[in-house]
Amino acid sequence: MLEAGEELLAQQGLPGFSMRKLGRLVGLSEAAIYRHFSNKDELVQTIIQRGYDRLLKTLEEILTDSSRSCIQKTVAAISAYINFALEQPDLFKVVVMQDAGPGKSQVNGLKRGISQSRKTFTLFVAVLSEGMKKGEFAPAPPEITAMTIWACLYGLASRLIIESPLDPELQNQIIQRFSQVILGGLIHGTSFTSL
Repeated sequence: MLEAGEELLAQQGLPGFSMRKLGRLVGLSEAAIYRHFSNKDELVQTIIQRGYDRLLKTLEEILTDSSRSCIQKTVAAISAYINFALEQPDLFKVVVMQDAGPGKSQVNGLKRGISQSRKTFTLFVAVLSEGMKKGEFAPAPPEITAMTIWACLYGLASRLIIESPLDPELQNQIIQRFSQVILGGLIHGTSFTSL
C-alpha cells in the first residue's frame, strides 16, 4: 500500500492525493485504509518519511565511511543527493521539494541548531568540522557551511529536475562544476570580510 501511495503522491502531488484514489489503486476500500492510518496527513507523512529514509540511509553510509577523506565524503554525498533527485524525480519532488503539509518540518534545513535535530546535518557538520581540523577544509562555521551547501545542492537538484531533459553532457558538466565550486570554497575559504 505504501509503494502505491508513494507512486500516487509522486504523480498527483499533495493536492491530488486521496485515500479514495489510493484505495482504488490497491483494491481496498477507503475504510480499510483508515484502519491503518487515522487520516490522510498521517498516511502522507508515512509515505514521505519512507522516501526520505532511503535518501538519508545513503547519505549516512557515505558520511560515516571511515575509509574516505572528508573531501571524498563531501563529493560522494553531493553525487548521491543529485543522483537521488535525477533517478527518482517524482519522488524527490514529494520528499524534498515539499513546502507545505505534513512533511514540511522534515525538509526545512535553514535554522540554527539544525545539526542537533537532523541526523544527516549532524553527520555532515561532523565531516566539515573534521575536515577543518585536519586542514582539508579552510576554517569556517561548520553548521552555517552545511546549511549553505545544502541550500545550493537543493537548488541545483531542483533546477535539473524542473529543466529536464537536459543534454547529458551539459548536465554532467554542470554537476561536475558545482562540485568543484563547492570544494573550492571549502578548501580555500574566502576572505570577503570587507564586503
